[in-house]
Amino acid sequence: MHTFYLFIIALFFLILKLHADDNVTYPSFPRQAEFSFETIITIGEYKRTFAEIIFDYDNNRLILTHDQTFEYYNYTTLQKSIYSRNNLKQCDVYPIDIDNPLDGFSALTDPDDSTTHIRPLDEILSFPSDATYLGETRLRGYIYVHQWISSISNDTDIIWSFAKSNYIMPWNPQSYTIPVQSITKRKEDGVILKVLNIFNYKTMISKTTLTPPSGIFCENLVPADELLSLQDIGINFPDKFSVRIDASSTSQLLWHSVHLRYRSSNERKLIRYDYTPFDNTQNPVTIILDYTKDAPRSYKIDRRTGSCIINESVDIIFLTSVLHNPIETLIKYEDLLLANPPHRLFQSVGNRPCRGSILCSIFVGQLPRFPTDPQEDWLKTSLEWGWSKRNIDDNNASYDYPVYLNLNLYRKTSGPPASIHYEFYDYRTDVHINEFDVNLCYRSNQLWYYHLAFQLKIINQTTTDGIENVLINR
Repeated sequence: MHTFYLFIIALFFLILKLHADDNVTYPSFPRQAEFSFETIITIGEYKRTFAEIIFDYDNNRLILTHDQTFEYYNYTTLQKSIYSRNNLKQCDVYPIDIDNPLDGFSALTDPDDSTTHIRPLDEILSFPSDATYLGETRLRGYIYVHQWISSISNDTDIIWSFAKSNYIMPWNPQSYTIPVQSITKRKEDGVILKVLNIFNYKTMISKTTLTPPSGIFCENLVPADELLSLQDIGINFPDKFSVRIDASSTSQLLWHSVHLRYRSSNERKLIRYDYTPFDNTQNPVTIILDYTKDAPRSYKIDRRTGSCIINESVDIIFLTSVLHNPIETLIKYEDLLLANPPHRLFQSVGNRPCRGSILCSIFVGQLPRFPTDPQEDWLKTSLEWGWSKRNIDDNNASYDYPVYLNLNLYRKTSGPPASIHYEFYDYRTDVHINEFDVNLCYRSNQLWYYHLAFQLKIINQTTTDGIENVLINR
């Protein structure tokens, strides 16, 4: 019986705590926040949508993510970039409206210095500064809230619900007010016009994936003279390196690997590729490209038979689409993609986790009418590089290694782009000259070959007695 009374007393104090008329203060909002929300339109055609918002007052930006679009608001440049999240992989840039009281996403002008800035979060959510306290209620079965009402037009009211201060939320060490719901309804008959439900409200930004969808170059977002050169920001391959690369494409879904070794000096540039071509033979090959000035050579060695083909050219010729030859595409355009990417080509789009635990800096550029292809006529290609460094938080630290390269190829006809993707592994810089040995190409290996003999001619000597090996065979 004693235990029963203790239970009743504990229950009484719990109910008292939940229903206590705590001090009602006007809602306050943080300078940074992230949350998801559900919008329900009940008048006319019923419509229900979900979205996520990341609000960053200090950095003057806002990110709005819908099912089909990723919207990036930059209030410093007054530009809104809308990226499609479907297969079309497109981006459009629009100006942000200024000082529009009917648009919570419009910018505000600072009267002191005429600069533009994002609105405070309460204005974005359409919560006025003169709302009237309405009372208490309970939402979603267990959240006790304070409600505030205000008029937004002659015939429409909006009722906001905020969690009571004793409703503890994570990510809220400063005890900001937690919005839960807003209801827009007609004054005349009380008919609900719209419901806004807020979930997962955090008063700080916890996400690191603040970058646009992968591989999309947003034209007109950055002026041409402000595009980046990778070389100027410390992103470049050294004169000696080795890396293993996995390649795939929309037409070649199976991963194929190539081991690339590179060595360059003032006198000579050598590149070696070891891989298995996707052809009928399936024989592993080694291709060594010698870019010696005025005497370029390419060596293609079949590592199964030992045969070697020597060409006085380092050019790669495609007979089928580049989508069927992702490794050969890398070989053909190695200088443009790896060693010497064009200057003033790239936009920085921030950091993104890639391959699990690696945090990459992402750079996107675009090349018109690239690449050349015997079967396709490409309008343009977007290049997305992901590079990382061991100390990602140090802005002065150099980038240590490449992680991936993605190509989105857009056809002149409408439709989703094709893609070629490369993943980089085992990156190192200890490469030696003996790794480019082509002596095998100058041996017979029991194959047909020409027999060349040299006859030693003796001058001012009447006999060849005592001289051995007058004939030298090669």
